[in-house]
Amino acid sequence: FFFESPCPLFCCWSMPAQAPVNHVFVGLDVPEGPEAVDLDLSLDLCSESQLDFIAMPVGGPQFEPFQASERILMPSDWHHAVVGKVTSSLDLDAADADVCDANEQMLFSEVSYCAHMALPAVLLPAPQSAKVTNYARAVYSCLLQHSYPMFWLRLPLGAEGEDEEADSAWLLWEEFRTLCNHHAKLTPALQMTADLPCEAILERWKAEQVKCLIIPTSIFTCDLHGRPLLSPRHQQFVQQCLFYKAQVMLAGPAEEAARYQAYRGHIEDIKAAMPKLTAVQEYEQPYFDCLQAPLQPLMDHLEAQTYEVFERDPVKYAQYQKAIALALADLAQGDGAALVVMVVGAGRGPLVNATLRASKAAKVPVKVYAVEKNPNAVITLRAMKRQCDWGPVTIVSADMRRWQAPEGCDILVSELLGSFGDNELSPECLDGAQRFLKPDGVSIPGRYTSYLAPLMSTRLHNDVA
Repeated sequence: FFFESPCPLFCCWSMPAQAPVNHVFVGLDVPEGPEAVDLDLSLDLCSESQLDFIAMPVGGPQFEPFQASERILMPSDWHHAVVGKVTSSLDLDAADADVCDANEQMLFSEVSYCAHMALPAVLLPAPQSAKVTNYARAVYSCLLQHSYPMFWLRLPLGAEGEDEEADSAWLLWEEFRTLCNHHAKLTPALQMTADLPCEAILERWKAEQVKCLIIPTSIFTCDLHGRPLLSPRHQQFVQQCLFYKAQVMLAGPAEEAARYQAYRGHIEDIKAAMPKLTAVQEYEQPYFDCLQAPLQPLMDHLEAQTYEVFERDPVKYAQYQKAIALALADLAQGDGAALVVMVVGAGRGPLVNATLRASKAAKVPVKVYAVEKNPNAVITLRAMKRQCDWGPVTIVSADMRRWQAPEGCDILVSELLGSFGDNELSPECLDGAQRFLKPDGVSIPGRYTSYLAPLMSTRLHNDVA
């Protein structure tokens, strides 16, 4: 895992070129001690244990970070292999002002060195008490001064139960990040406890950007074969954090490399046991927790990618098909005459397909007009007509507000709802298309209602801050 560099000043730690998609990043929280921690030995243990990174104490006697020259690793490997761990005994809200000042200077020195080394993250110690005003002020100063590393604040999850004590970690986090002005680079590093709080409290952490989950080795039990094992509740919470791309860090007294390999193996088993995402969920995953600008299809022609997202909705078009089939059954005269259906804003044709399937299910013939203003989407519609047996379909390249229909329609179908019912100018567009409907015609949808629900999301808050 270690190899000699062509440059004799560097000893490089070999990192994988690219981790597999389902790879779980597992690191080692190197414990502090009275003596300086040896970086060489810690990296060797990490390598033998098949772990991905170490959280290394920065401080030491006479402040000699890592007790080693920065040239022990290539610069790029510092960025991938080491997280800086600030001295855990720091108390910036102590009663003694001199102690506070000395601890603050130590914090600044250690964070500054981590930034100098371009470490990906700095692990901050858990607050010593519920009073965090000065600690948060000092961390906020570091956040403003150093733009590169992430800052992970270690927080024990709390005791079992549903009272305020059980929720103390989140309440402390809420006060701390508020004092830091909700800075985007400050995130919680949750340390699991033997007894977890209730589900309602654990669910609250879903709204936070938990980048690191610290698992003390002491909370593992053993199965019948002596392999490490977490309780079902602990496993469930680990899965919750892994779903949101958290990294895992093992903490506790030093153990043999084989034991750390076993811990990692169990965490990988927990990851493998997670429910597989459906094809739709995998496609939508990049859009989770993202604010999106309202679509403006009248002003902009939508792209194929946008249409693809719409068309992967597993529920909407099935419901449209049912609604159209019911409308056809209600309006059919029994004489075999085709009913006229106009799909306004046809896009790439999902509603046209739903209409044709509904016609077949209801055994009612139809004559379909597919009206679309996007010239790029019209090309796709014409190709669909040639390739998909769209015999009763007429493609119309026009703005529905200005198109002069050759006849009235029995059913008017549209999906100009957007995410709030009107952000695609649905009322304005459909008002211009209502003239197509016969007096006894049916509009699908006939009405819709927008709902508001309060939510809390640090990530979304930071996106708009």
